[in-house]
Amino acid sequence: MDNTKYSKFPIISESMARYFGLGAFALCVVIQICYIISFWGMPPLSDCYTHFELADYCRQHGEWYPAQKDIYHIYILAPTLINYYLVQLRLFGSFDFNSIINLLMACVITYEIWYIGLKTFNRKTAWLAVGIWSLLYSTWTSVVPAATELPFLVLALGGVCLCYRRSWWAVILAGVFIALANTIRPLVVIFVPWAIAVMYVNRYNVMRYLTAALAALAVVVLVGTMVYAKIGYFVAQSSTGGLNLGLTANSAATGNNVVFYANPENEMYIDDFDERTFAEKDSIWKARAIEWIKENPGRYTKLYFFKLAALYSHDTGFDGYLYKNSMGYSSAKVQGLSYWPIFFKKVAKSIWYYLVLIGATVAIIVRRRDLLSMKGMVLTVTILGTAATALFSVMTRYHYPLMFPIVLWCGYGLTFLQKKRKATAKPAD
Repeated sequence: MDNTKYSKFPIISESMARYFGLGAFALCVVIQICYIISFWGMPPLSDCYTHFELADYCRQHGEWYPAQKDIYHIYILAPTLINYYLVQLRLFGSFDFNSIINLLMACVITYEIWYIGLKTFNRKTAWLAVGIWSLLYSTWTSVVPAATELPFLVLALGGVCLCYRRSWWAVILAGVFIALANTIRPLVVIFVPWAIAVMYVNRYNVMRYLTAALAALAVVVLVGTMVYAKIGYFVAQSSTGGLNLGLTANSAATGNNVVFYANPENEMYIDDFDERTFAEKDSIWKARAIEWIKENPGRYTKLYFFKLAALYSHDTGFDGYLYKNSMGYSSAKVQGLSYWPIFFKKVAKSIWYYLVLIGATVAIIVRRRDLLSMKGMVLTVTILGTAATALFSVMTRYHYPLMFPIVLWCGYGLTFLQKKRKATAKPAD
């Protein structure tokens, strides 16, 4: 009979986690630089072209966004973001240097994830999360396009990180950062419950809550007032709600961004489109979309669950900004092309991403008791963000700002991996 005693030891030590995190981060930066060099000078594609077009018009006419002509545009789009890109055009004459700024923002985001991992989980989890995040394909490619994801995420995470600090300047900046993120994407609202929870566990008094709220309100009022002074409409964030809802609530809807407003046979078509203001278009699309959902609840529900799956189907969402022939299922279907060759290519690029999803899922199941702590509170960003995003049309890149809680939980799960080792016998006296 074997009476050997065994003890359990963690497979991953803190030093191993640190080396993995730093090594993966260094590799990630090298890969990102390679992407920047490879796509330097590339004309902007997809939504990035829209950002360029709006900013370039204002540059040519010597004004700030939105311009007077934008009153009759499809929407007002992220006023602070477009002006941020406008400043780049005025300084550099192109979007080329934006990728370098993106690289710096990507590094800051990685630090923010490390900081949140340290404060919410532990140091080992923080380093593992850095490594896991750095090896995602979407992290590598996110630095190239002039998109919304990086500016939004660096501000939203920065606002929450500042909530861990108790100084007054940190409280004020937390409100400012979250409000600025709101001007880029209204989705920042999903970060607010988590930010409030962080304030609560850090024993903020009422005055600090009010200070953060007033700082955020001040930014909203300032941005909205500046836009009002230019076009006569108070707009402090994107007015794309009606369009995005209409894209997924009409007879031709597939769940993706299939343009409907140019088709006279579609119920979302507006006859006097060019004469309608952005506010009128937004209102009309919202009303028609809500009416369509009431009349077609079954189809909308089916589309909703399809979009939940599509949102996390692969990790190549930024490819649409890099390659003209990169398309999703809906676009391929509309063009009569086979999606399978495209699908397998996307899957091959997403293998690490799928492993992360699996690892996080296992960790959540095994450590489900921790869901009632601040560790679980981090997941509210992913849960609320996923539920809210699927109400509208989706693209796979929309999951990128929702991935950091999944990465943190995957790293947290890895800290519990153990191996058996023979117990060391005590020396005789």
